[in-house]
Amino acid sequence: MSPSTDRVLLPADAFFVYAESWRVPQTVVAACLSGADMNRDGLIAHLASRLDTAPWLRRALVRRAGGWRRPVWRMLPTVDFAEYVREVPVPPPGGLAGLDRFAAAVAGWRFPDGRPQWRMWVLPGLGPGKSGYVIAVHHALCDGPALVELLGPLFDSRVRPPAPPALTAGRSAGGPAALAHRRAAAARVAHGLALLAADGPVRSGPFTRRLLPARRFASAAVPLVTVRAAARAGGAQPTDVVLAALAGALGAGGARTAGTEPPPARRRRVRPLRVAVPVLARAGSTAEDTGNRTAGLWVHLPLDEPDPVRRLRLVAAERARRGTSARALGARFVMERVGGMLPAPLHALAVRAAYRGRFFHAIVSVMPGPRRTPLLGPGEIRTAHPVLPLADRVGLGLGGLAWGDALCLGLVGEARAVPDPDALLDAVVAEIERMAAAVAAVGPARAGREQAPERML
Repeated sequence: MSPSTDRVLLPADAFFVYAESWRVPQTVVAACLSGADMNRDGLIAHLASRLDTAPWLRRALVRRAGGWRRPVWRMLPTVDFAEYVREVPVPPPGGLAGLDRFAAAVAGWRFPDGRPQWRMWVLPGLGPGKSGYVIAVHHALCDGPALVELLGPLFDSRVRPPAPPALTAGRSAGGPAALAHRRAAAARVAHGLALLAADGPVRSGPFTRRLLPARRFASAAVPLVTVRAAARAGGAQPTDVVLAALAGALGAGGARTAGTEPPPARRRRVRPLRVAVPVLARAGSTAEDTGNRTAGLWVHLPLDEPDPVRRLRLVAAERARRGTSARALGARFVMERVGGMLPAPLHALAVRAAYRGRFFHAIVSVMPGPRRTPLLGPGEIRTAHPVLPLADRVGLGLGGLAWGDALCLGLVGEARAVPDPDALLDAVVAEIERMAAAVAAVGPARAGREQAPERML
């Protein structure tokens, strides 16, 4: 390992190194189901054949000078795949439930320093002719939307991962027009910073607590046609459908679905849940090789609206209003520019003060995926469920990954904050189905006007 190969982490990637602690590992996980039997030796041989096209497999994270200097990526000359690829039995009760249980354990695990920041586990015998994979990478390598792009070289070449959305230009030509453009961009960033400051902190919510690394995880798959039909008919986007379903599962809609809705006389106003939703937003950075290209957009979920159509419309309007504001641009400016100007210790303190439950209650991310299910080795990856990393005092994360013709959902929670993730995710799925049926019944004209196609799906 030569220091000459070291490369200092970009501020957006270092953000998640500083956000990490033993209580909140920043480990991005995918729990995958393969349609073929695979063992450890077969996976190692496959990865070794793709090493030249996936250099991140050799990239080690090195923290320097006790945190007084920024961490660096160090390219190793080679990788001993036998150390980073393991084979484990499926935990009880076996099957997909056992795969979920193992993925939850991995989500609470922290990568050691000075080593490549990825691991893969093979779980053979998941079912007749099936095996499972659990793939883990450090959040500094990529954010959720970039995960499939990162793993793309490992998949069969017949499938292309979704192309990342076009990034905003970092620089423009000189002259008066360029000066006016820079002034307008600076004004928009300043406006975004003001909006973020005005949003301020929130009161503690149902999942706000001091976290332990123990995680619980549940997975489910919903046909994309169902999600998209609800989105189109409701004048919304698929991300709005997932957000509105979570609101229904946690609030009045979920209670009604479960048959436990309180009588009208006992109802009371419920404070909305503030959720961090990653969106693509770059503040003109010219560094295109960062794995983290998103900023968190805060969206308020109405927990006291039992009607699924109205709830979907409220969520869609809220997310559209905040998405067209300059908030995401301001947040990205803080991550890329302000973080880069701060000395490493101050940058770390600022991240730990901001990325926590004082400002949001949960994390929801709906991500793109391949339209055709890809191959990993001899088998088709039929499903891939995301396991989102949590933030300090933020005990709930809900991820969605478009995979083939299904939206693969993954709900992760701190073990005490979310003691029964299966029940909560079942309620989310029920709300999606209920929402699709409700908007189909009222029709597109009454549900809301058609919006632009969803960028993330």
